[in-house]
Amino acid sequence: ALAKMEIADALKKYLLEKTLLVTPNVSEAEKLSEMKIESVDDAKEAAYKIGEYCNVMITGGHLNGTNIIYNKEKDELTTLHQDLIKTDNLHGTGCSLSAAICANLVLLNEKNENSLDEDNLKIAIEKSTKFIFEAVKNGRYCTLNPNFNSKVL
Repeated sequence: ALAKMEIADALKKYLLEKTLLVTPNVSEAEKLSEMKIESVDDAKEAAYKIGEYCNVMITGGHLNGTNIIYNKEKDELTTLHQDLIKTDNLHGTGCSLSAAICANLVLLNEKNENSLDEDNLKIAIEKSTKFIFEAVKNGRYCTLNPNFNSKVL
């Protein structure tokens, strides 16, 4: 999470232009875009702002399952809806999604002889969101860290 605005500023200044894709949640996208996101339309506007630096996927957990994807090279905005699963076990899904996208990009690029096809990013995002959805669905009653939601007395 982007705890401070200074971190968002440093990301924009030094890192995002060197990045293939950034995957902020709504609160992180608010800091990167410097705007309040209260709707899907707001998230689309934020994606365009963040998209000045790189491709962006604003994850839709706080947008009723609507992921906003902006492809900078194509100047193309798309939405990818994902059903939400009612569970308290969502901690780490954003990081897992990013890792899955990276893994799928590697696999897709190897199949295409290490050529970064523009469609590979879209395919990697779609495969990865399905993977995370299935992981959450199948693990919704389990917890990997029994102390995560514990209160210290």
